[in-house]
Amino acid sequence: MQIDGMKMITVKQRSSSSYGIPGSDSVAATNELSTQSSSNNVKWDEINDPLVNKAMKDKLKASVDAIVQKDVDAFHKTLSPDIGSEHDYLLDNPVKFTALGKAVEENGRILVPVKGENQRTDSNGAEMTYTFYFEKDKSGEWQIVVID
Repeated sequence: MQIDGMKMITVKQRSSSSYGIPGSDSVAATNELSTQSSSNNVKWDEINDPLVNKAMKDKLKASVDAIVQKDVDAFHKTLSPDIGSEHDYLLDNPVKFTALGKAVEENGRILVPVKGENQRTDSNGAEMTYTFYFEKDKSGEWQIVVID
């Protein structure tokens, strides 16, 4: 096709998923990753760890659910106000959360491991763990200060 003497070409943009990389520009890839993420297998009501009180468990569940739903605002509400956005990358990882590990106390912090399976197509469902670090704030409330 020519317009005003210039030859025009049409370029069809390929989504990054057509290169074998799931990408956010691909609706199908995004939907697929969203459906693979889950926290349904965690038996929240059966968690009975003496180091994890109800408020901590509620905050932990809300944080895990926000990761699964890729809801950055809900995720930030579960974290200590001092954290900022440094853990936002966790929302990009499709994870099927499966269980809580045994909490441990370390230097005044409570570390709570949340086990799961990486759902990225290149991971083959590899087991993984996010460890949530709780620390008391000045008012004595447990806050999530780090996720490793």
